[in-house]
Amino acid sequence: MNDNAPTPSLIKKPILEGKHPAIQLLYMVLLIFGCGVVISMLGLLLSYGIWGMEVEVPTAGYYRFLQVFNAIGVFLVPALLFSYLQRKRWFSYNQADCRPNNGTTLIYVAAAAVCILPIAGLMVELGKLVTWPDFMAKMEEWMHEQQASADHILEMMTADTHISTLILNLLVCALLPAVCEEFFFRGSLQQLLQHWFKNSHAAIWVTGFIFSAIHLQIDGLVARWLLGAYLGYLLVWSGSLWVPILAHFLHNALSIIIQHIVNVNGTITEENFTHTSIFFSLLALLFLTVFIYLIYRSSHKNQVNQA
Repeated sequence: MNDNAPTPSLIKKPILEGKHPAIQLLYMVLLIFGCGVVISMLGLLLSYGIWGMEVEVPTAGYYRFLQVFNAIGVFLVPALLFSYLQRKRWFSYNQADCRPNNGTTLIYVAAAAVCILPIAGLMVELGKLVTWPDFMAKMEEWMHEQQASADHILEMMTADTHISTLILNLLVCALLPAVCEEFFFRGSLQQLLQHWFKNSHAAIWVTGFIFSAIHLQIDGLVARWLLGAYLGYLLVWSGSLWVPILAHFLHNALSIIIQHIVNVNGTITEENFTHTSIFFSLLALLFLTVFIYLIYRSSHKNQVNQA
């Protein structure tokens, strides 16, 4: 028997263990602001050394550089620290230590990602037709400005048609947001709300709304909300954070690849897309419903086999 082994009373439990969810949420907010400010400022300081103190005309490389630090500082690092404060493990609370055990599920997720694109595109177009109440006019104007700014930056990043730029965009604009945002929203926030509400559905939909609202893109608010809810259900059904990460990455990557093809060929226009969007969206919705059912059944079957 090892006399030097620590007694249970001497082993410090995780800081957030047993704390009320409201207290845990406060810790999460503090981590977001603390890590976000520190790491984003680090990125800004490093950018001064590369581009100089004053950037009169920011380049696509400049925006990519800052996006890396912002995504890591605001989402990934706070999520990992939050997981550690919960269980003294970096990848346990967020279910990142659970690997997808069913390859069939991943195939269905990939197929569903293709179906989501035309549906999301139509919903964005419909979102432009929504009339907001007069008392929200100022907020609507501000959100449209933020969306226009984000769209302009994305256009700059995808304007270059070189393959090397496409690969870089897939890493910075598809893979990085998928990993960082899923670790935070599904791996941390949804887990916290599920513990708080004692209801996975409520946690999924509230998290999905926050996920959508924080992007500040008013036309795609509902579309991204539904996407966030879908990603939330993928986590609950599969039990692995890597499944919604894969779905998130594929959605981003397909959008970037399609935009790259459009820029290279110049044969597909937004006008042509909107004329046929209803038909393709309804067809895609039919297939998406089938694939979501197959994902649910495949994940449920895998859980039954493990029990």
